[in-house]
Amino acid sequence: MPRRTHTLISLVLICAVSSVLLTGPASARGRGGAGPGVEPSASERAVHAVRKEIAAIELFNALDLDAPQQAALATLIGDALAEREGHHAAREAAAPELERILQGYLAELKKAGAPSDDTVAALKAFHETNRPDRSERKDGREAGREALEAILSEAQLQTLRSFQPMAAVRPSPPEHPERRQHGRDAVRGVLKSPEFLALLD
Repeated sequence: MPRRTHTLISLVLICAVSSVLLTGPASARGRGGAGPGVEPSASERAVHAVRKEIAAIELFNALDLDAPQQAALATLIGDALAEREGHHAAREAAAPELERILQGYLAELKKAGAPSDDTVAALKAFHETNRPDRSERKDGREAGREALEAILSEAQLQTLRSFQPMAAVRPSPPEHPERRQHGRDAVRGVLKSPEFLALLD
């Protein structure tokens, strides 16, 4: 497989999973802990970690993957996680420059009531330079979807679409239709998680 195609597939694996999930029902995972802008406590982080591991094991068991499927998924998910780490590292590397520009913006705002044209131009240039390549992800979305569908059977795809973490203790999807998108996000997060990947090794 050409390297560019392989990279596109790994980059858009998560988008592909989301696309698959949009064709079927899902329910929300429970939300709790600290609210927006509030740092979670150690106990809340521990609860979140346990929930993630439970969800990963439940999805792994529900999919009932054979050895070749596990190997194929491990490669795709591993590459996707590596790409995500690469993007995170790139953002971290660019952060000092962004902070410098924003500090200048803030200083000018406090002093003159508005940023200078040069600062605005610098901020725009930074965002343009560091803008994610959405066209590449869009181009590879269908390839990623096809890769996932090539690995899983139709029955497994349906299981993925309808999967609900801790279903035995949560309301069924029809009771909370407004949370279905959160449910899809939850399943996508489970599938791309290090906890799920560890089960494939």
